[in-house]
Amino acid sequence: MASSAKNHEFREQLETQGIRTAIIEMNHSSFDQFLLHEQFELCVFDRFMVEEQFGARVASALPRCLRILDTIDLHFLRRTRELNLKGKLGQGELDEETCTRELASIYRSDLTLVLSRYEVDLLVQEFGVPSQLLAEWGFMYAIPEAETLPTAEGRKHFAWIGNFRHPPNEDAVRFCLKEFLPRHWAEIRAAYPDLEIHFYGAYPPKELMALDQPKKGIRVLGPCDDSIKTLKKYRALFAPIRYGAGIKGKISDSWAAGLPVITTDIGAEGMSAPGEPFAGLLVKTEIDMQKALIRLAADDTEFNALQTEGLRALTELYGESLQIHRLREWIQKLTERPRPWIQKILWHQHHRSTDFFSRWIEE
Repeated sequence: MASSAKNHEFREQLETQGIRTAIIEMNHSSFDQFLLHEQFELCVFDRFMVEEQFGARVASALPRCLRILDTIDLHFLRRTRELNLKGKLGQGELDEETCTRELASIYRSDLTLVLSRYEVDLLVQEFGVPSQLLAEWGFMYAIPEAETLPTAEGRKHFAWIGNFRHPPNEDAVRFCLKEFLPRHWAEIRAAYPDLEIHFYGAYPPKELMALDQPKKGIRVLGPCDDSIKTLKKYRALFAPIRYGAGIKGKISDSWAAGLPVITTDIGAEGMSAPGEPFAGLLVKTEIDMQKALIRLAADDTEFNALQTEGLRALTELYGESLQIHRLREWIQKLTERPRPWIQKILWHQHHRSTDFFSRWIEE
């Protein structure tokens, strides 16, 4: 695993798990030497920006190396929705700059991993990307046995979890703490006076940490060591996500913890098996959110039904053995097919601005 981040906090953890790590430099010939020494057969780029930074050097030094782009989520889709929510883009408008860059990265790559069927269909139907360049590949989970999951008895309170450096996460928590809870929490707590809601996530802004209100049952707790273990204590995940893309780890982690989910259409997007409804409660308005929280605060029958649905969805969508089998199949197919002409065109000198700019910086 190679990164330009120096002394990353997780590097030692990766090494202890047998994963070799390397620190690499952008726009520097030392990366070329690193590639030639290692002779990789496959390279995965973590987001299109990394492919822009390093893809040309990989293609040049190791022309036979398979190059796979992991989108994480479609950044142009997330960015478009963010700008739309903030009133900076009109309905139907697109963040064309990000879209153009991300699509170019997809075409330069041998295969692109896309997190959900929704995003695969969007790329194929709306942007004409050939389906053979795309692979729907989400998370991987070792599926727990149903009887090992904590039951409703003994669980209490609601939880949110998510890294605050991810803009949709910070927006959702800000909405909760500054808009939804001030308007509705008192009424929810009138029905259940001991009820609390806990917010977890790495890198919380001081402004939001300052909104921790223990007496009101509103806790902003910061990071936790183990998300699934933490979520097993709660009655429900409350995820009022207002914009974003991809699939949501907080939701799949909740299913793995046997935790019912309350979320929006954006939160649930791409997280259903074909022909199946979303395994959770969908809410559109603040009143919907209030009613859902009150329902799951004490309704064990609904809790049990949603726990069962969540485990089923996790198995069908993200079961570990299924995902490993699919990835191996795609990689095998890559080795058997010629590279498409559109990729060769984009690697022609006339289109290689990112490569030339990188080398100009080095000089």
